Amino acid sequence: MGTALARGLTSHGHKVTLVESDEARRESLAADELSAAAGSVPCRAAIIAVLPKDADIAISDAVAAGAERVISIVAGIPLSRLHAAAGSGVPVIRAMPNIATLVQKSAIAICAGQLAHETDLALAEEILSSVGTVVRVS
Repeated sequence: MGTALARGLTSHGHKVTLVESDEARRESLAADELSAAAGSVPCRAAIIAVLPKDADIAISDAVAAGAERVISIVAGIPLSRLHAAAGSGVPVIRAMPNIATLVQKSAIAICAGQLAHETDLALAEEILSSVGTVVRVS
């Protein structure tokens, strides 16, 4: 899902830097014309697209590297856990795209965490609308 999202974002002019710790996976992404760094990079919004077991460390690493907000597409992780991993003061948005992201026709539900404001939601909508329709849910 993360790779499909990255392809959609780059095709719509968004600057995307993927962070992938596995060297073989970085090489595979490069073959798909997606560049991946070995470590975290500062950004306005970190999109977390990892296995649930890796979510906490990915979020805390992204925030430590300067991510201003976190958008998580990790399945099954409640907002309370996302907030705990991000730490105090970091807005979190939970997003659930569907498989149609692969063809940039996804339906994506987003839900704001307690610290997320209208500007955070608007940025999430701007980013995620590159791969489909975004709907806010409570």
